[in-house]
Amino acid sequence: MTAQQLVPRWAWVGTFVIGGGLYLLVLAVLTDTGNPNLFPTMILLGALVVPLTFVMFAAGRSGRWLIDGPTLGGALLFGGVVGVVVAGLLEYDAMRKLGALPMLGVGLIEEAA
Repeated sequence: MTAQQLVPRWAWVGTFVIGGGLYLLVLAVLTDTGNPNLFPTMILLGALVVPLTFVMFAAGRSGRWLIDGPTLGGALLFGGVVGVVVAGLLEYDAMRKLGALPMLGVGLIEEAA
């Protein structure tokens, strides 16, 4: 059985729409209630929706995978953790040292990480 048979060609659209809708719903509830307990949910959704959409897009397009699911998931998790740690460390230093330009430095660091 190929990946195309497991994942429909346009499944990525539903993943993006549902994930984006959930993100906007959590954002609306967070804005209305001011409940800080919703921040982790918002961060999780924000970090997962686009990468998961891309994986669904790729799975719907290709007929075979050279990497199995657990290896791909482990690489995504490891890469995400490394990216967050590096970005967090460098952003903190940038905000302390850059003075008038911290937000520009933070944006550049975030995207590079």
